[in-house]
Amino acid sequence: MNFGAVLARFGRKGTIEFWMAVMAGAALLATVGVVFYSLNHLADEVDRTDEALTRQTAQAAVKSFVRKLHDSHQDYARWDDAVTGLYNVPNSDFVRSGYTDSTETGIIFDTAFLIDETGKDLFALRGGSTLDTSSAAFFGPALAHILKQSDGPPGTYAVASGFFKTPEGIAAAVAGPVVPFSEGMPLPAGQKRMLVIAKHLTETMVKSLGEEFVIADLALAPPDSAATESVTLADPAGIPIGKLVWSTRARGSEALAMISPAVTTILILLSLIMMGVVITAWSNLRATMRSRQEAEHAATHDFLTGLPNRASLLATPLGDEKSLRMQPDVCVVFLDLDGFKDVNDTHGHFAGDRALLGCSAGFSHIAQGKGLLARVGGDEFAFLTTGPDAQQTGRKVAEQFIEFLREPLKTPKGDLRLGTSVGIAAGCSLDTTIHELLRRSDIAMYEAKKLGGNRIAYYDANIDAKMQERASLTHHLREALAAEEIGVAYQLIVDSATHEPKGVEALARWTMFDGRVIRPDIFISLAEEGGLIETLGAYVLRRACLDALAWPSFILSVNVSPVQFKNPRFDEMVGQALADTGFPASQLELEITERHLMVEPDIALAAMWRLKERGVTIALDDFGTGYSSIGYLRTFPFDRLKLDRSICADITTSANVQQLVQGTIAIARSMGLKVTAEGIEDEFQAKFLRLAGCEFLQGYFFNRPMPAGEIKPRMLETV
Repeated sequence: MNFGAVLARFGRKGTIEFWMAVMAGAALLATVGVVFYSLNHLADEVDRTDEALTRQTAQAAVKSFVRKLHDSHQDYARWDDAVTGLYNVPNSDFVRSGYTDSTETGIIFDTAFLIDETGKDLFALRGGSTLDTSSAAFFGPALAHILKQSDGPPGTYAVASGFFKTPEGIAAAVAGPVVPFSEGMPLPAGQKRMLVIAKHLTETMVKSLGEEFVIADLALAPPDSAATESVTLADPAGIPIGKLVWSTRARGSEALAMISPAVTTILILLSLIMMGVVITAWSNLRATMRSRQEAEHAATHDFLTGLPNRASLLATPLGDEKSLRMQPDVCVVFLDLDGFKDVNDTHGHFAGDRALLGCSAGFSHIAQGKGLLARVGGDEFAFLTTGPDAQQTGRKVAEQFIEFLREPLKTPKGDLRLGTSVGIAAGCSLDTTIHELLRRSDIAMYEAKKLGGNRIAYYDANIDAKMQERASLTHHLREALAAEEIGVAYQLIVDSATHEPKGVEALARWTMFDGRVIRPDIFISLAEEGGLIETLGAYVLRRACLDALAWPSFILSVNVSPVQFKNPRFDEMVGQALADTGFPASQLELEITERHLMVEPDIALAAMWRLKERGVTIALDDFGTGYSSIGYLRTFPFDRLKLDRSICADITTSANVQQLVQGTIAIARSMGLKVTAEGIEDEFQAKFLRLAGCEFLQGYFFNRPMPAGEIKPRMLETV
């Protein structure tokens, strides 16, 4: 067969395959060309967009920095107390607490000047100290611009700001008059007080600003810097004084270089499997799309109520950060159901699910058309709304949520009564992310719970500060417990007739490494909240038992937290401490309060009997501060009643209290209880309580709490 015949045969039988191969090859080449062209074009666009966005972000960072200083100026200048403390002759104590301390921390501002109507500086502060430099010398001639711009009619508040080159570097400064917040509060005639506060763009401050706004290597540079990516800082006179510069990265080009080998490999593989994919793709496409839709719905919605979940809240147009920036006013309402755990525990999880369905139906009806409602936790819901009336809408919806739950929820197992604690956080999306607003509203919700629940609480920055302080203290308390740095002081308990010491009460004391003395009511509540109370209680009990071995005739009283008392093995812990230290159980007295008894009285009663079987005595502490029910004395096996210092303090001024105390002591003694009165501060109280039948006294009139080493000398003295 010759070559022509072969070619003719191929033409007859291979035409379809040939053209399919040609078309597939052409399609592949076209695909490769389009892909690489598109990737290069996309990389260039990403680079340009990234540069533009970074510049906008830097400008927004500068505006945010100045806006926060504006807000701080209003807090310190538009203030009734500031008018009282700064006009006429400025009050030095007020200046120190209100302004000197603030410049020392430098958190809000690091420099402050107060200028009177003649242009004289009444105070000049920098870093917690007095400046010898005048405001005009410190800020330069440009200061006059913002002083003039903020100078309005007497009593009206106006501010102006700008950047200045000072001896300490570049700073943002805000100037404005000191005026009252309250309407109608007069200002001294002929006087004017202009407050100027400033914060310097230190290296740390600029770095923090870059981290907050995600700008790589943000730094402060001279005004003549050759950096291409920068934002110029000019003083109020328009003179450039510096630049904010940052590192540029060609993210699109970098990404293209990284993915090009992978794209090439993928295109080669695609050419090999293209035909097979085409054949099978169509049949599987519809099934895949259906599965994907179902999976997306399951991932973004709550399976029980059908409401959007937390992920959906953050992924919807309202939760998307870019869209949020089109709506500067944002409000988040966070609510947690009060009493939901009791519903689950009492009626079962089926009833709990029915309650959640009822709540979600009611909440959805209230929120319809006003914003986005989501279930973000077991019994937690969040409502997000935006727009100029966002905060008012959020407050109104929150009030309707609370009102909705005032009526019981109808279920097959009967009526279920629930409440809700609501936290509200509102802000400007240019400064605050949706994640941060969710966190703030969650914090505010817990504040509402602390206030009793079934109410609304608004986020306040002080709440964050307190939480951070408590978290820091809890951390240091954990370290102090691990290092056994908690101290124990002892206050003598004396015989009411002879004033001879008969016992001691052990009191936990904590002095931090920096010398700060933390009050017991603070660190004990921190221990209860942080899961440290059992460790703290066990340590104090063991330490007190060891110290009290030196006082063989004394009764040792130790306070017990309700959290400890709930532990079913608490009596075993007490027994182990007694065994390890060798302290007699008959000399140990545990003090509990009404809080131990009110929540789960049956558990408390069983725990008390287990302790008494070990030989330990039990006292009812702080009697007179709670319900003070005589029924407690009849129901629970107490050995002693301790009258609280609050009612003992009123003995000297109230005849009714005197009769109340006399009656209480008589009832206690008729039940065979010994009575100790706390908080005795004068001879009249001591004498009255002795005559009323009180056997033991305790208070500052006799002694203050002291270390263990001072107890023996006190035993030899006449108290």
